[in-house]
Amino acid sequence: MTHRWTAALAWCAVLLEGYDLVVLGTVIPVLLDGKVWGMTPASASVVTTVGLVGMMIGAMAAGAVT
Repeated sequence: MTHRWTAALAWCAVLLEGYDLVVLGTVIPVLLDGKVWGMTPASASVVTTVGLVGMMIGAMAAGAVT
């Protein structure tokens, strides 16, 4: 029973991790076309890079803690 619960939680984590990357890839082109936020391709690259570096640091920290 515990094994199924652990597997379900792991799959939920994988789905949520993939979701934020899909949303990022979907939203960036819309933000670049719109004039509301004034994003340029360079600023979109910075936002994406900082987000991915943050995910890497979080993954390394979570791995060390667990």
